[in-house]
Amino acid sequence: MTGLVRFKAAVDRAISPYAARGERLSANGVRCICPAPGVAPEAVVHYLFPPISDVGLEELQDSSTRPTPPAYIELLRWGNGLDMFCSRLAVFGIQPALLKRSGDFVHPWDVIQTNSEYAWALGRGMIVAMNDLDDRRLIVHAWDGQMTSEWREDGGERTRTWPSLEDALIELIEEIGAVRDWAEYRLNPAPERGGFWARVLRRGKGGR
Repeated sequence: MTGLVRFKAAVDRAISPYAARGERLSANGVRCICPAPGVAPEAVVHYLFPPISDVGLEELQDSSTRPTPPAYIELLRWGNGLDMFCSRLAVFGIQPALLKRSGDFVHPWDVIQTNSEYAWALGRGMIVAMNDLDDRRLIVHAWDGQMTSEWREDGGERTRTWPSLEDALIELIEEIGAVRDWAEYRLNPAPERGGFWARVLRRGKGGR
């Protein structure tokens, strides 16, 4: 069984109990699965994005200063990123050059923008995913050609490694999915929260 097949099976297992509680398709073809009103009025537990376009893939490869992991390209051809468990786990994708911010359009967190923001990651691989379980820090996941590593947001500490991108994502899906019923999760809208979580809140209110 290939890594992508195992990864897709893990995603299917994780979303199945939530899909039974309702889902909709956004105007740009994103599966929006299970309302999460404790996060924001329009928020959902999972966003699954349609496959990346050839144009988007070319943009990624042209714009990145790091080699694009083959496993990540394969994943993008299945889905242009994903956002699971009320944004506690995200695999980055490519946002369109002309980003539609009005109406029912949902876009992935952008891999090009993220890699440009995390200057400390230079030389440590391409950042392709992140997770956050305590509301205070992001853990980012970088593939350096040999392994996937988990780093603190400030780049000061590597906490775990996996032999492949798929192994890392499968373990994170299972780990985060077991924490709670994410449909019942309530986000504490701390006034000092900015950056990434400010964007999560805007998305849940129908914006980006």
